[in-house]
Amino acid sequence: MPLLLFLFYTTLVVVVLAATDFELTTEEGYVLLAMYIAFIGWMTTEALGITALLTEETLRTIVA
Repeated sequence: MPLLLFLFYTTLVVVVLAATDFELTTEEGYVLLAMYIAFIGWMTTEALGITALLTEETLRTIVA
């Protein structure tokens, strides 16, 4: 579920950017960069076993 929520919000950001012809202000660029860094950090902690938000049970619940 957490991954789907993250994908939902990033899709929402892309839709909002599309409404502005993909022109970014400096602040918007920093927000996108922060989201990307947060995602990479989250995926790294999942891969190293530090967090376990994406367990097999969670994924089964999402798919089923």
